[in-house]
Amino acid sequence: MARLRLTLHDISCFQEQTLEAITRDLAVSTESETEIVYFQSGDEKYSYKLTLVDFSFKKQMYQPTEVIADIQISMTAGDSVDFEFIGKDELVALFKGKKSSLELMPDLASNQKDPLFTIGNDYYVQDVQPRYKKAGLYMTLKINSLDKLMTLQYGWPATTLLPRNLLRISWILRLNFIRILGVQQAFLMPTR
Repeated sequence: MARLRLTLHDISCFQEQTLEAITRDLAVSTESETEIVYFQSGDEKYSYKLTLVDFSFKKQMYQPTEVIADIQISMTAGDSVDFEFIGKDELVALFKGKKSSLELMPDLASNQKDPLFTIGNDYYVQDVQPRYKKAGLYMTLKINSLDKLMTLQYGWPATTLLPRNLLRISWILRLNFIRILGVQQAFLMPTR
C-alpha cells in the first residue's frame, strides 16, 4: 500500500553535531516515517522527534486544496531530561507561511525512494495550533494551496480565479483603461 509524505520546506533548526543554525526540509508520512530535528527551547537546544499522527486532505476541482496535519513533537529517547516545551510564538515562527509539498510514496518496505506521484508542491502553512500535553506536544497545521493563500491575503472571493470570472475581470480592466484614456465614446458608442 502506498503512503502519503508531507514535506515542510526550509524549516529553521540546528545541525546535530555542531548545533549550528541551518534550514532544512522535514518529511513525515502516514506510515510511521519520523524526523529527528534540533529546536531551541529557551536558551538550550534539544532533540525532538516529529511524527505524523493524523492527516487529511481535500482536493476538489475549482476549490483550493486543504491539508490538515496533526504532528506529535516528542523528545528523542536519548535525552534524559523532562520534556522541554517549545513556546507557541516560536512554533508559529518556525512553521507559519512555510512551503510544503504532498507526495504519494511507495511502502517503506520497498527499495524505491522516488515518489510515485506528486499531489502538490505549492502548498503553504496557513495556521499553526499547538496543543500541550504532559509528555509531549501536538500541533495541527492547516495547509492550503496557493489560490487559498491569495484569497486570504488579498481578500479575493474564493471563486475569483474561475475562467468565467477572469473574462469579466479582463473586460472591466479594458473598460477602465479606455475611460482613463478619455476615448470612451470612440470605442463604446457605435457610429452610424
